[in-house]
Amino acid sequence: MTELDQFIDFNKTKAVKTIQTYKRMYKKISEILGGNVSHFSQDKIIELVNDKVENINTTQALLNVALLIRKMLGMTTNILQAERKKNVEKVQKHTKEINEEKKEILPSLQELNEYTDYLYENKLYSDYIINYLILNFFVRNEDLNFLLKLKKKDTIDTDFNYLWFDKRNKKVVFIRNNYKTASTYGQKKHTIIDPKFFIAVKNLVAERKDNDKFIVNDDGIGYHIMKSTFNGIGESSYIKVIINQNLKNNNTDILKQISQSRGTDIQTLINNYTL
Repeated sequence: MTELDQFIDFNKTKAVKTIQTYKRMYKKISEILGGNVSHFSQDKIIELVNDKVENINTTQALLNVALLIRKMLGMTTNILQAERKKNVEKVQKHTKEINEEKKEILPSLQELNEYTDYLYENKLYSDYIINYLILNFFVRNEDLNFLLKLKKKDTIDTDFNYLWFDKRNKKVVFIRNNYKTASTYGQKKHTIIDPKFFIAVKNLVAERKDNDKFIVNDDGIGYHIMKSTFNGIGESSYIKVIINQNLKNNNTDILKQISQSRGTDIQTLINNYTL
């Protein structure tokens, strides 16, 4: 068994998205090192990663994989842990700089709501559903990788996310089992009775017929979501707009709402999404 296979098997209970990220980061760090991670000292790993990688977020992700592999094998991790802790301030500074750059170009929350209304009025139902779910439930890209189902009994498998169109009761149930922090926050379920959303899903189900996948191309989920958003700004920018507009209006409860619905802690929201 290769080091990568062992690493993935060790983390097989993690969310699918997390495992995909681990695989990607492992391949990147093994290329940088030129071999198995466990064959290199902590100091050498830090030296080579810092020499080859400029983005601090990527650096942290790579060091995290190295740390996890050494921990899996019972090797010491103290130097890697100290380096990652030292980099936290750099990550926060980098995030703040990016947010400052975006501050001047992001749309208002009203513009996002008007854009969503425009999508509905022009029968662009798939794009409307994406924007509606981001604006109302603050979801990540991966959360929108769901199956369209007509019967409750077809939403039992917890390996998937679902949008259950309950025609009889005129409601839609949004069920998330597979998302970034599912192992911490568990299943998320939202019942939606908004008439416009119900009609949008009804039309999409009729249009798709036997194809129950909302986003057909799994490899292009992020691109597909971004393309559907206002000016292609993506879901993370939507969250920034929602948070900062509400904080500007002294609605601090929005942080708790997003934390509960998205499945993330409030401090992470403050560190990464406030402008």
